[in-house]
Amino acid sequence: MFFLDNLPTVEMMARLASRVPEMEPDTVVTYLLLAKTASELLRQQDRHLAKFGLSQARFQLLILLERSGNGEMTPADLTREMGIAMKNTLRLIGYMEKDGIVSRMPHETDRRATIVRITEKGRELLFSLLPGNYGFMNRAFEKLDAASRAALRELLEKVNLDFSTG
Repeated sequence: MFFLDNLPTVEMMARLASRVPEMEPDTVVTYLLLAKTASELLRQQDRHLAKFGLSQARFQLLILLERSGNGEMTPADLTREMGIAMKNTLRLIGYMEKDGIVSRMPHETDRRATIVRITEKGRELLFSLLPGNYGFMNRAFEKLDAASRAALRELLEKVNLDFSTG
């Protein structure tokens, strides 16, 4: 997370660039502004999720299960989608199972595998928090019209494509 209150200006970074020739001042300031914005968005969402007893990881796992179509996935699929280690996925599933928001069951055809399923309690929890979650997202971008949001998405996709190929 990045929460520096006073970001440097392009001019400030240009002075530093004389000593660090690899630096592109406008790129650094753009990066810092994006990092600060993303961190603030996550902090706001964390506050909302905390009202429901959820972390980002628990929320993401519930979302993945819900959008799977049948409400279930294997731990391996969840691990891949979440980009975390299997041991962390299993620990997360264990806590969520204790809370009654997911359940585990044997795979129907592969007796070595397990299926994780969202429970009715988990689905109710998810759908009780989604209106506020999407309301927060709408408020975060209310100053941008549809064309500006589309342009921002396009720019962010270009940046993300560079990361995925590097």
